[in-house]
Amino acid sequence: MDIEFFRPIRISLDVVESDDRLPSVKFKCEVESNAFSESFLYRGEIWIACKDFDIFNQNLGRVSCQLTSLDGLFSLEIVQGADRDGFRWFRRKESIFGAVVEMKYESSLTRDEISAIKNSFDSFAKWW
Repeated sequence: MDIEFFRPIRISLDVVESDDRLPSVKFKCEVESNAFSESFLYRGEIWIACKDFDIFNQNLGRVSCQLTSLDGLFSLEIVQGADRDGFRWFRRKESIFGAVVEMKYESSLTRDEISAIKNSFDSFAKWW
């Protein structure tokens, strides 16, 4: 796995390809949660602009930050507040026939969980 963390949910991002015209990376994304005696699993691909990846990684652990796909239909957000820190993940997909699937997950975060997420992004070997 290029990027992977396990709390509060498991998210893995593996590079599939890149585009130099609009500096961006296509990731195979997998999100899995086992909570409330239920589970869900998302598998798909997302394009992330390299500049957005860099901004997210620079701010992660310091201030609230959000990583959003180029189409705006995938979002990973770390909210750092005075009272509590939070985690938000969202994915939306719509077919050409109008069917819509939306998934989201929200929870609080500990400082240790933020550090683990930060470490997983820091250890990613960027080439841009």
